[in-house]
Amino acid sequence: MWAWDPNTQDTCFADHCEWITVEGGGGGGPCDSLSAEFWWGNNGGDPNSIFFSSNSGSATHWFWSFGDGTYSDDGPQGTHVYPEPGTYELCLTAWLYIPGTQDTCSATTCQLVVIGGGSPCDGLNAAFSVSVPGLVAHFTNVVSSNDYSYSWHFGDGTTGDGPDPVHTYLEAGTYYACLTMWAWDPNTQDTCFADHCEWITVVDGGTPCDTLHACFQWSGLNSVIQFSNCSYPLGQSLHYLWHFGDGTTSDEADPTHTFPGPGTYTVCLTASLPNSPDSCSNTVCHVLVLDGGGSPCDQLNAEFTPGVLGTTASFSAGTNPPGASYEWLFGDGTTGSGANTSHQYPGPGAYHACLIVGAYDPVTQDSCFVDHCLWVTINGNTSCEDLWTPSFEFGGQGLVYTFYNNTVFTGMQITSVHWNFGDNSDGSGSPETHTFLEPGSYIVCMTITGQIIGTQDLCTATVCHTVDVLFEGIEESDVTGQVGLWPQPFDQQLQVVCGAINGVVHVMLYDMTGRLVDERDATGTGKLSLDYSTLPPGSYVLHLHGKDLDTSLRVMKR
Repeated sequence: MWAWDPNTQDTCFADHCEWITVEGGGGGGPCDSLSAEFWWGNNGGDPNSIFFSSNSGSATHWFWSFGDGTYSDDGPQGTHVYPEPGTYELCLTAWLYIPGTQDTCSATTCQLVVIGGGSPCDGLNAAFSVSVPGLVAHFTNVVSSNDYSYSWHFGDGTTGDGPDPVHTYLEAGTYYACLTMWAWDPNTQDTCFADHCEWITVVDGGTPCDTLHACFQWSGLNSVIQFSNCSYPLGQSLHYLWHFGDGTTSDEADPTHTFPGPGTYTVCLTASLPNSPDSCSNTVCHVLVLDGGGSPCDQLNAEFTPGVLGTTASFSAGTNPPGASYEWLFGDGTTGSGANTSHQYPGPGAYHACLIVGAYDPVTQDSCFVDHCLWVTINGNTSCEDLWTPSFEFGGQGLVYTFYNNTVFTGMQITSVHWNFGDNSDGSGSPETHTFLEPGSYIVCMTITGQIIGTQDLCTATVCHTVDVLFEGIEESDVTGQVGLWPQPFDQQLQVVCGAINGVVHVMLYDMTGRLVDERDATGTGKLSLDYSTLPPGSYVLHLHGKDLDTSLRVMKR
């Protein structure tokens, strides 16, 4: 849609696109039309409240996961109030019971919901620090969040993920280490990226104290916590001292500790090398919050780690309470189960894999679920062709045309859109509006560049269409030998010289879409002086109508 704004003397545009599905007449099962697509928006004056609605085809049951630990199966639409501002992953799983069988089919779709304004992209920062004792490099990202994904290239041909990886180089040298971070922006329905690279120097040699680094992880239910040691350097006779924050200690490598009750505890591990020449030590601390609840729902964890070899991906879920259920959505339309599983993908591409972990709460007599999704990239020689179908649309009036990139893609971030309009001019972005100087047939080409999510690989494609530009406004008379216009192009005043000017002349000025932008009567003998100082620059058609004059001419203001 577009309209002429008389205040700015310009044209304004708005556009909207939607996917529609046209079902054929050949029949098919009820699962063919099943979809979990939905939309959401802010609900009234409460900034923490949203409404949501699904048009999920043939579905008969709807399960909503709001990303804040709560769920609903009340139907295809409703409202929800989030507890506080933040970014939440809203997921819908739509089910259908297949008539005549004991089977069901389902589909799942997730979207990020931003509560309280802002965007995950606002805090995106790929800067990092690194400490390099010996051959072991400890990378620390300045921003850590579940909203972000991390991809590291250590400069020696190996890669990693997560916000704070530890990498061991095989030999001394100088390496160009890079971090790429990305997040999904629900406001723009697009992915944002940030990257940062630094040269790091790795020096071999030194003492074991140079690489000493205390590290631990933990898991458990209620107040019984199992601690796992991950301290460096490996293979050394390290001594350990644990302070659990409740007045007790341990010198075991991997202790199990029972805390006295709910509360917040600062747990510290000191790793030392008492037999080394330097008698060195290193300490790390973490804060544990124990709520004391007896529900398995409090301990659900949907985080997982994918590993890719060829077209096969292995998946390992994190620690969960006994009896937890695992449902994997591999992103190619297939599903799996179990805490650890593997999947053979059909070919190269980027797939949005999701894990849904569930448990039964005997106190509330209800089920609880958490979910988490990651992009899994399967590499191959034809990955670009598998990830997108480049195309664009266009429409216009008169000499003004608007071009839209409607490339269909998955697992790809479009980084740039470039237009060549075939008239020695270019443009960028989508939508892009262009005014041709004159009617004609133009070959317009769009070149798009995209980055495969989770990699540094770029794809480029160009697609062209012939655009026939037909000016349907005011016809221009061939009387340029009788009428003189100067200067051309003009800045403020336009002078019209013609022997047929004798008395009052009705003057009309049209833009290149045929819209009347100025109309006046001017009086003169052989000459008119027209003031167009408030007119925006561009091409126009000037129409003169008098007693002995009726003509139209092309003029240009700069």
